[in-house]
Amino acid sequence: MRKLATIRIIRDIKPIPKADNIELVFIDGWQCVAKKGEFQVLDKCVYFEIDSRLPAHPIFAFMESRKFKVKTIKCLQQLSQGLALPVSILSEFDISSFNIDDDVTEQIGVTKIDAEGNKIQIEKMRDSYSWWKKLMLRYKWTRNIIKSWERKSTFPSDIVQKTDEERWQNITLGRKKFIKKSMEFTEKLDGQSATYIYRPNWFFPEFMVCSRNQLLLNPDNSSWWTVARRDKILDKLKRIHKGLKMGCRTYLILQGEILGMAIQKNKYKVKDYEFFVFNLKTSNRVDRTQFSYNRINEIFSKEFINLNQVPLLDYVEFETVEEMNEYVIKAGAFKSKKNPDMWAEGMVGRITDEQSQSFKYINPKFLLKHEL
Repeated sequence: MRKLATIRIIRDIKPIPKADNIELVFIDGWQCVAKKGEFQVLDKCVYFEIDSRLPAHPIFAFMESRKFKVKTIKCLQQLSQGLALPVSILSEFDISSFNIDDDVTEQIGVTKIDAEGNKIQIEKMRDSYSWWKKLMLRYKWTRNIIKSWERKSTFPSDIVQKTDEERWQNITLGRKKFIKKSMEFTEKLDGQSATYIYRPNWFFPEFMVCSRNQLLLNPDNSSWWTVARRDKILDKLKRIHKGLKMGCRTYLILQGEILGMAIQKNKYKVKDYEFFVFNLKTSNRVDRTQFSYNRINEIFSKEFINLNQVPLLDYVEFETVEEMNEYVIKAGAFKSKKNPDMWAEGMVGRITDEQSQSFKYINPKFLLKHEL
């Protein structure tokens, strides 16, 4: 579960020109607008990340006009990403003891904003339901009843992790591990995460279709199953599995982003659906392997796999943390390779030979224009 509310340290404070009541506070890699004088450098605070939805508690009454959503904003030309509040608010939630980096998301009742995901689920339901169910979808309470009828299963985390890199701003103390290592940077596309899993097994071959959070057991008209059928994902996974001479107990996992139609307001102007691969992995009882961008390209070429990969941006090796910081902030604000008329959502950086070591950087210009 993503840590939406954590105990952090105020690292620095800077004044805002022409502002009498507010100032900038810096929390690890983030900067927020806060009340002037509310914090001192090295004070503890409760930091709420962007994409957080705060509970309708009196302590957050000042956020009611924003529907309790924490998002990227500009205030007097200053970027504010997140919300920093004094640790004194924790007493309102019966939290009496805490340490730096403690996760207090559940205790406070913070949830992740996922309005687009809910909209996609509704669209998916409309596509496959009869006329009387479609009529019922007009009302929230009947939507909840219908959802309870659906057969669902949890994401198979015992086989593969969900697709969610840590944000660059949250790894300030861990950036040294990326220094003097060959890194690959790819564009982060703003779509719908899909995971496809295959294992031949001895008697019963397995094929799993997953959204970001669920195993979708029943074939339907959703984007995940539509792409699986149209792009013949199962056949391609079989070919790759055989070509790599993998054992029958080893899973092959393909992960990517689906763009198009009702997904994230179709910012890329895609007709129907388009699928872009960003991960190819193997998993068994002994270990897990994740292939680099070039290795995936080699495998696709050798096995004649006609699938697009996410756009490749750059290969870089950093000598210092400062050099990496400068590069990420400068290079992270760019126009999308998929649609040059819009800002890219951001980029993902991985150590080429250690694919599990990665982070994502979300383009602030994209957030200001598109964030919920």
